[in-house]
Amino acid sequence: MALQRKNAIIFILIIMSIGIAGLLIFETMNSNHDIPQNLLNVSRIELVTITHETVSVPVITSENPVPLMPEKMMVYTIQRTISEEDFKEIAKNLGIAGEIKKEDRFIVVRNESYQLDAEPSLGILNYKKITPQQGYDNDYIGKFLPRDQDARQTADEFLDLHKMKPAGAKFSKITHSVGYLSTDPPRKFSESINVEYLHEVDCYPVLTDQLTVKIGVNREIMNIYQKWIVPEPYREYSIITPADAYQYLQESGVVIPEGINKPEEAVVDNISLGYIGETQAGNLDYLIPVYLFEGIVYGEENTTEFYQWIHALPEFTEHKGNN
Repeated sequence: MALQRKNAIIFILIIMSIGIAGLLIFETMNSNHDIPQNLLNVSRIELVTITHETVSVPVITSENPVPLMPEKMMVYTIQRTISEEDFKEIAKNLGIAGEIKKEDRFIVVRNESYQLDAEPSLGILNYKKITPQQGYDNDYIGKFLPRDQDARQTADEFLDLHKMKPAGAKFSKITHSVGYLSTDPPRKFSESINVEYLHEVDCYPVLTDQLTVKIGVNREIMNIYQKWIVPEPYREYSIITPADAYQYLQESGVVIPEGINKPEEAVVDNISLGYIGETQAGNLDYLIPVYLFEGIVYGEENTTEFYQWIHALPEFTEHKGNN
């Protein structure tokens, strides 16, 4: 009887040991640095080629010293949905009081001159003039198109007055859009100024966000395009070093927006950090840090600029086989 009791106690102790070991193994397997599953579930393509089509370059070099970077960066959750109430408030601030309609995945409101539409699930707003655009000759454009600094002032004032400047918006640059008639020789008939803003989060740019105000002659607002997320701090993670990111750049190739014939060498002249909220595969649930590489690529006959984004989180590079 005593022997049976002893064997029962030993059996119970064995079962308890197995249970405790199982719990420890389960906890270890599932802790995984507390990384959300959708951060781990990233394919090799998304890892190294998170932008659009890349081009393989035989030689990638860097002329500048590798800059010092932080050891950790914050990851943010993303809120990008525009509610119907928010949309109504924006329309009211712009003075558009027409009927709000749903058209496919968009919501739209119009008056005689302007239209405001949104793609709510993506956080995209588009305000545009819908009356026919008048063509002007070169002399008129030269006389009445505002100077760049005046265009920027106009954009700033309009956004502030109509409560359309989102948090984190910072002036970035000015570009020009020019239209030509297909005559011989081509004749310019329109020109507008694009005042562009970037989204800064913790002093780093969100590379996938955009705010552009298009201004025509006589300082007229032609279009405002806004694609913007609202970030909320999640937690800090360790990031890879610039040297490690550079090794991934060697594997990934580079993005050449204007294209080039037979690229032979790419020279990196800038390495910086930023955030992205999407890849070519779609939107992300988290705002994650990336390294931005920029420089010049040399081809057989010409040179042009290139860029590339490389994930900065070790969890992405360590789990690059997950899919």
